[in-house]
Amino acid sequence: MSTIDLKTLPPDLQATLSKKETDGERRLRLIKDSVVFTFALILLIIAAYWSLRTMSDPTADADNKHTAQTIITAIVGGLIGYLLKK
Repeated sequence: MSTIDLKTLPPDLQATLSKKETDGERRLRLIKDSVVFTFALILLIIAAYWSLRTMSDPTADADNKHTAQTIITAIVGGLIGYLLKK
Protein backbone atom coordinates (compact mmCIF):
# COMPACT_ATOMS: atom_id res chain seq x y z
CA MET A 1 0.00 0.00 0.00
CA SER A 2 1.39 3.40 -0.94
CA THR A 3 1.26 6.44 1.31
CA ILE A 4 0.99 10.14 0.53
CA ASP A 5 2.63 12.82 2.62
CA LEU A 6 -0.10 15.46 2.98
CA LYS A 7 2.48 18.14 3.75
CA THR A 8 4.16 17.81 0.35
CA LEU A 9 1.37 17.19 -2.14
CA PRO A 10 2.26 17.76 -5.78
CA PRO A 11 0.59 20.89 -7.17
CA ASP A 12 -1.67 18.88 -9.51
CA LEU A 13 -3.16 16.75 -6.70
CA GLN A 14 -5.87 17.60 -4.21
CA ALA A 15 -6.69 15.65 -1.06
CA THR A 16 -10.08 15.64 0.67
CA LEU A 17 -11.25 13.89 3.81
CA SER A 18 -14.79 12.66 4.33
CA LYS A 19 -16.65 10.79 7.02
CA LYS A 20 -17.63 7.21 6.30
CA GLU A 21 -21.39 6.69 5.85
CA THR A 22 -22.98 4.70 8.66
CA ASP A 23 -25.55 1.93 8.06
CA GLY A 24 -28.35 4.17 9.35
CA GLU A 25 -27.34 7.03 7.06
CA ARG A 26 -27.10 4.65 4.12
CA ARG A 27 -30.56 3.21 4.82
CA LEU A 28 -32.06 6.71 5.12
CA ARG A 29 -30.38 7.81 1.88
CA LEU A 30 -31.66 4.75 0.03
CA ILE A 31 -35.21 5.31 1.32
CA LYS A 32 -35.09 8.97 0.30
CA ASP A 33 -33.72 8.10 -3.14
CA SER A 34 -36.39 5.41 -3.62
CA VAL A 35 -39.22 7.80 -2.68
CA VAL A 36 -37.93 10.53 -5.00
CA PHE A 37 -37.41 8.05 -7.86
CA THR A 38 -40.90 6.56 -7.41
CA PHE A 39 -42.52 10.01 -7.31
CA ALA A 40 -40.65 11.11 -10.45
CA LEU A 41 -41.55 7.90 -12.25
CA ILE A 42 -45.24 8.29 -11.42
CA LEU A 43 -45.21 11.90 -12.67
CA LEU A 44 -43.43 10.80 -15.84
CA ILE A 45 -46.00 8.08 -16.51
CA ILE A 46 -48.91 10.47 -15.90
CA ALA A 47 -47.40 13.10 -18.22
CA ALA A 48 -46.71 10.53 -20.94
CA TYR A 49 -50.22 9.07 -20.65
CA TRP A 50 -51.88 12.50 -20.82
CA SER A 51 -49.70 13.54 -23.75
CA LEU A 52 -50.29 10.39 -25.78
CA ARG A 53 -54.01 10.48 -25.06
CA THR A 54 -54.24 14.16 -26.04
CA MET A 55 -52.24 13.64 -29.24
CA SER A 56 -54.49 10.76 -30.30
CA ASP A 57 -57.74 12.61 -29.50
CA PRO A 58 -59.18 14.05 -32.74
CA THR A 59 -61.29 16.59 -30.82
CA ALA A 60 -58.37 18.11 -28.84
CA ASP A 61 -57.46 21.67 -29.81
CA ALA A 62 -54.17 22.53 -31.47
CA ASP A 63 -52.64 24.20 -28.41
CA ASN A 64 -53.15 21.12 -26.25
CA LYS A 65 -51.74 18.88 -28.96
CA HIS A 66 -48.69 21.12 -29.28
CA THR A 67 -48.17 21.03 -25.50
CA ALA A 68 -48.52 17.25 -25.51
CA GLN A 69 -46.01 16.94 -28.33
CA THR A 70 -43.56 19.17 -26.45
CA ILE A 71 -43.91 17.01 -23.32
CA ILE A 72 -43.33 13.81 -25.28
CA THR A 73 -40.26 15.36 -26.94
CA ALA A 74 -38.87 16.36 -23.53
CA ILE A 75 -39.52 12.88 -22.11
CA VAL A 76 -37.83 11.15 -25.05
CA GLY A 77 -34.88 13.57 -24.94
CA GLY A 78 -34.48 13.01 -21.21
CA LEU A 79 -34.58 9.24 -21.58
CA ILE A 80 -32.02 9.28 -24.39
CA GLY A 81 -29.78 11.55 -22.32
CA TYR A 82 -30.16 9.26 -19.32
CA LEU A 83 -29.33 6.18 -21.37
CA LEU A 84 -26.28 7.82 -22.95
CA LYS A 85 -25.23 9.42 -19.62
CA LYS A 86 -24.72 12.82 -21.24
